[in-house]
Amino acid sequence: MNATARIVTATKELVDSLLAMNINNRPMRKGVVDCYKQDISDGRWLVTNQGIGIDANGVLVDGQHRLEALKEMGYPPIQLLIVSGLDPQVRSVIDQHAKRSVRDIWRLVLDHNVGSQAPAICSVIYRAKTKFSKMARISPQRLKDVLDEHSEEIQFVLENIQNTSKWAAPFLAAFVVIIKEHPIKTQEVAQFIARVSCGENLTRKMPEYHFRNYLMTNRGQPGGGVVQQERYQKAIRALMASLNGEEMGVLRASY
Repeated sequence: MNATARIVTATKELVDSLLAMNINNRPMRKGVVDCYKQDISDGRWLVTNQGIGIDANGVLVDGQHRLEALKEMGYPPIQLLIVSGLDPQVRSVIDQHAKRSVRDIWRLVLDHNVGSQAPAICSVIYRAKTKFSKMARISPQRLKDVLDEHSEEIQFVLENIQNTSKWAAPFLAAFVVIIKEHPIKTQEVAQFIARVSCGENLTRKMPEYHFRNYLMTNRGQPGGGVVQQERYQKAIRALMASLNGEEMGVLRASY
């Protein structure tokens, strides 16, 4: 069985005809489609070795999300790799092996290692920008944009926290965002982090005292979307109170 590959320009007729071959595939995942749509909108669509796969029986075996994204974007004339004549059994091995993580992709794109917590921090920052209204899959390209914008602040926070693995990503993200918005307060943020970490000489009127207690009582709890949002907002609240010299009461978790 001989497979052939070609690179073509997408048209409405082509995309619709390929989608008509999608007769026995996995359910469409909106979050994946939205990621491809964002890539198209941002001009990030690239031709790679992964494209559209059609078996020898004329059935679409790979690429349904890409095609649906093109359809929903109004059929932009971008390039597609189409591989035809595949063995019908190929479906059983597509996406079965280990996929690259966001961190792996960043290593390839940036050509250097990134901190293990950087992807999670950037994910929270992105979600915060959208007011946590949509916890959909976020493409590596979007996360890279966040990293490009906050790289110095992320590096500063990770360098100024001992044993960062004990800090959930929403807390670290909050520190990064405040430093980005108030760069003249960078050293004060570092002092806030240090006081919370050591816990010495804290009084019940200090934001650091209540934030430290909040950290201790919620450590190890699951970190779903609602929890991420609350942790991020509580960290912002405590840090800003400290920077403004304000007193603060108890921080209680609602989950």
